[in-house]
Formats: sequence, C-alpha cells, structure tokens
Amino acid sequence: MDKEYLQTLITAENVDVAVVPQLINLFAKDELKYSAAQALGNVITQCPSVIQIVRDKLHNSCSNTQYYIILSLRYANNAQVFIPDLITFLKSTNDNIREITANTLGEIHDRRSVPHLLKLMCEDPNYNVRYYAMHALGDLKDTTTISQLIELIQGGNEETKMYSIHILGKMGENAKEAIPVIFPNLEDNNPKMVAIAATALGNMGDERARSVLQEISQTGSPSFVLSARKALRHLDESN
Repeated sequence: MDKEYLQTLITAENVDVAVVPQLINLFAKDELKYSAAQALGNVITQCPSVIQIVRDKLHNSCSNTQYYIILSLRYANNAQVFIPDLITFLKSTNDNIREITANTLGEIHDRRSVPHLLKLMCEDPNYNVRYYAMHALGDLKDTTTISQLIELIQGGNEETKMYSIHILGKMGENAKEAIPVIFPNLEDNNPKMVAIAATALGNMGDERARSVLQEISQTGSPSFVLSARKALRHLDESN
C-alpha cells in the first residue's frame, strides 16, 4: 500500500474491511503511519462493522500500534463508541499512551471522559500528560465542572490553579461565577499566572482585566500575546 492509495482512503466513502490489518501494519513505517491513522479513522466512520476488529487490536497490540489506533479515532466521526476503551487507557503505565489518549478525548468531545481527565490533570506524575488533560478539558468546556475547578483554584498547587483558571476561561461567560476567585490572581508574582488569569477574565467579559491584557498583548511573552488579543476582542464585542 503506497502513500497515494492511502490518501484516497482518507476521504473514500466505499471502503473494504480487509484494509484494516494493512493500515495497522503501516503504523510501523515512519513515513506512512500518520496517513495510515487518518485513513483508519475514515474506515471506522464509513464501515462501522470494523469497530470490534479495531477494538480488539487496540487492546491486544504493542504500545506503538495502540498509540496510532488512538490517534486514528480523532478522524472517526463515530469515535464516541470507543470512549469506555479510551478511559481505560488513561490508566496505562505508558506515558505516551496516556498523553495521546487525553489529547484524543479532547478532540472527541464526550462528557463521559471529564471526571477521568480532571483526575489525570491533578494527579498524573507526568507533566505532558497533565498538560494535555488540561487542554482536553478546555476543549470540552463542561460547565458542570465549574464548582470543582473553583475548589482547585482555592486549594490546589500552582500548576493545578493555573490549569483550572485556563479551563474556566475557555468556558467564557458561562463561567462568570468564577470571577471572584480568579480576579485576585491579577496581583500574583508569577507573570504566567497573571497572563492566564487576565485572559480568563477577559473571555468572561470582566473589564477590570483590560489594562493587564493590553500590556500583555504589547510586551508579554509570545505564548500569551495571541490569547490576550483574543480576550481583548471579546471585551470590545461585549460592550
């Protein structure tokens, strides 16, 4: 199977179940593995009868194959059927597997993963896994977690606090009840904490963050400039 044929499988509407083992075998080839994952995602979408085959491979393969099967689910429109499997893989002993699983759950947008991602964000020993769990929760924007996130701001360590503020900021004005807890962090000694808090407050429509956001947008760290400018635009549009 060559790259040109793989490209046709990525968008094909009529696919053959027989290509599944071939695609999985391509996960061992560096130059083809990402295209093979995209193609497998489309095959899962177009041919639901392969779901059990893929599930069996997911649970009974080496970590490299597991990684790319999980990656393929980002491209499957019916990936929600794999949520229980993915939640199981959040407990993997392999850091890379937990990382790609958290990342993929953020892409799938299924609320069943939320409590598991919260636990991962707060407790996983690996920084990258905690980071991707945080981003997944930000993508999910699940407002049922607001009270838990407020508690984490009040009682968590600095990293958990920043992550919780970021997630609430992604919810925008739906999380305005968190403003009183977030606002004091504009006076924090850590510039990163200040930037995250200001961005969150701006996304929630709190004008008190405007001057801080203006400063960040002009002289802040490059990693925060774009988000600060976006928050400023939100403030402009809200008034």
